[in-house]
Amino acid sequence: MKSNTSSPDKPLRILRVLIVASLSVSLIVAVTVAMAAPKDMETSSASLVQDGVRAAATPRARMERESSPAHVLISDAHPGFYIENGTSPLSPASKYHTDGSYRFWAWSQLQSGPDTFTFNTLDYWITKQLDAGYGAFGIAMYTYTSRYVSCDYPDAIFIPQFVRDGRDGIPGNADDPIIQASNNDTRNCDGDGNNDNDPWYLIDYDDSWYLEQYQIFIEALADYIAAHDEGYRFKWIATGTGKDGETKTVDNQDKDDLDLTSEQWIATVNQITDFYVQAFSNPAGDLQVQVLIQNAGFHKNTYERRDVGQHAAGKGVGPSINRISADFDNTHSCTNPSPNLNCTGMWDPTRLYSDTVPIAFESYSYMMGTENEFYWSMARALDAHADIIRLSVFWSDPDNDTPNFHTIAEWTTKYIGAGMQQGEYVPPSIWSRAREHRHPCILHDKGTIDCKYYPPIGNAEFYLTQLHTASNGVTIPVTDDDRTTYMGWPGVDDKPWHYNPTPLDATLQAVGLFNPSSEGGHVQLEVDPAYSTRRSDQSGGNYGFFYDADDRYISSDAALDGINEVIVTITYLDTGNDRWQLKYDGVNGETVALLYALQDWDIGTGLAIEGGLPTTGVQNPRPSYVQKMNSGQWKTATFLIEDGHFDNRLSGGADFYIDSRSDDGGNDGNEYIHHVNVERRDKMVVQNLSISRSGNSLVITWDTAPGNIDHYEVWRGDSAYFAPGAGATLLGSVSAAGPLTYTDATSAVDNPDLNHSYLVLAIDTDGRYAPYQPRVGEFDYGFVIP
Repeated sequence: MKSNTSSPDKPLRILRVLIVASLSVSLIVAVTVAMAAPKDMETSSASLVQDGVRAAATPRARMERESSPAHVLISDAHPGFYIENGTSPLSPASKYHTDGSYRFWAWSQLQSGPDTFTFNTLDYWITKQLDAGYGAFGIAMYTYTSRYVSCDYPDAIFIPQFVRDGRDGIPGNADDPIIQASNNDTRNCDGDGNNDNDPWYLIDYDDSWYLEQYQIFIEALADYIAAHDEGYRFKWIATGTGKDGETKTVDNQDKDDLDLTSEQWIATVNQITDFYVQAFSNPAGDLQVQVLIQNAGFHKNTYERRDVGQHAAGKGVGPSINRISADFDNTHSCTNPSPNLNCTGMWDPTRLYSDTVPIAFESYSYMMGTENEFYWSMARALDAHADIIRLSVFWSDPDNDTPNFHTIAEWTTKYIGAGMQQGEYVPPSIWSRAREHRHPCILHDKGTIDCKYYPPIGNAEFYLTQLHTASNGVTIPVTDDDRTTYMGWPGVDDKPWHYNPTPLDATLQAVGLFNPSSEGGHVQLEVDPAYSTRRSDQSGGNYGFFYDADDRYISSDAALDGINEVIVTITYLDTGNDRWQLKYDGVNGETVALLYALQDWDIGTGLAIEGGLPTTGVQNPRPSYVQKMNSGQWKTATFLIEDGHFDNRLSGGADFYIDSRSDDGGNDGNEYIHHVNVERRDKMVVQNLSISRSGNSLVITWDTAPGNIDHYEVWRGDSAYFAPGAGATLLGSVSAAGPLTYTDATSAVDNPDLNHSYLVLAIDTDGRYAPYQPRVGEFDYGFVIP
């Protein structure tokens, strides 16, 4: 079962303060904050590794941590953004919508001799991250980089010298796990003016000495983390296999110098994966730190990444796809009929294993360096159910430090790690963003490239699916970019909802958002809904945009009393003077929704980032249609549905649809729809949480949370923003039948050296919980009397 948790902490507001007189001042407060992502439990095994010498005679202790709550509250992976931070981390962490930090570590940085480990370097890094406000850590290991390494390094091999010297300890002998490449070093690091007169070296990856010593190092690293006071903060470790730690061996020009077949490389990667799994598992075989395989590249054949990914997933190891971009080539190939090519796409593991292991991504500013690219890239990553998004050299780029970049990141954090399985937190909403592959790909780092081989097809969606084959529901992908020759790809040219050979739309161009950069890849700069959107096709009898909400989020069974109260937000183009309606599966059958509010579009309103009902643009009275005013601008329409049934009873099994026709059923003009967001108002959030003092005890009370609640958990922590799990205490469980109260007789009242905060977690009958919960707490301050 895939483990997921909530988004990073975001304090919102103080609700009330009660001061109680005593020898110290005790402030008992209720604070509404976003629930922090649960932490792993503390490690308990004793230290076997210190800086210096590893106790070789002592048998290695397997990593062991306290067990998780029965409903899988803890996630080893701690979902969210992770920022690649050196010893001068970006600060404060909250500015970047994360509390996760990671760093690339070379094996040679952390080991200098056969029994000598330099983990003090890692200690220093940990301290710097904590000081900057980062509470969760990741490690990405590597042993080799590439020919483009700085001249500060003699070559790209980053393994300890004693390993490099071979089993006999003498450099230059045949037993060295080093291979001289056919092509020399071209960096001219010696300054002699000759760029190719120095040798270049590669790692012999399947050398037995190299693998033996690598396993010893991995075990030592696991021991160090298990024994460290802050070890519980390490949420994931990405295996170091080939070039840059990934599943590619070397630069393309050096591949033939390695005497490795695809099968041998697969076996080597699988062996290294097993080293990490064994080292970071407890005696029962359960991973205590999530292991990720950096599965993006390959040695000689693309089927290698499929096979190593399959092996890894079988061991509970998640894939880290080390590229996110708005579009790309050969990403989804599970429909390829060739056995050697089927499911070998770069992103295929996200489809195959997202229900069983955490999914990670890595990206850089150069891959998605504009607001528009970041917007579409994050939508793609969430469509793939990302649990971890690694950002390296991203926020440090001043061009990215804009309000719109931060808004997109804030929105993304609400969905990273969210899901519908037992133990996952329920997302704040579900959504579908109109999207289709555009040819050619125009990317920030690659410019204009031919990408017509198994690219990503269809919308970016998060548990809300557009039903393209519903009767009267074919919608046409269109764009405002005149460089796009077709949308979709030849493999889907029989599906008009995916393939459009003439996608340029003059109506979209007239909006005026198309604004490509004059530099680099000439990519779109500002967020542009018309980069990829969909229109209805009334002339072809297709008037509707039909949607199916995941039944675990919204259905008669998921609702209280079989009735759903839902907010639907739709981004549409205000072109023409016609009308359109939203129709849904209500308790009395197909029903027309009433328009609640109408607003100008911007990134925040379009993404419904604030949640809830808008306070501007409210309609009074509420019409049963949207009247367009031909402004030529994007708008957001919000509907409040209070009698939703949503049992898939509309055309094609839909729960609701956008009807582009007039309210009397006439073909009065097509609609352009970009984004649809559905927010359930029942969120399993406890109501009226309060705290009071009774003698030396604190009494926590609350009202029922909406939803099919099974029980409530009362958690206590030492900080206002604690997360259930590591460093927190599960005080008890309270039945949903009540009474809904809990008395903490071991509180820290009157102790100015210790303050306690509390949250009550509502757990539904499927073991799920909501990400945002109110907090209450007590704070003591001692008087200083002159």
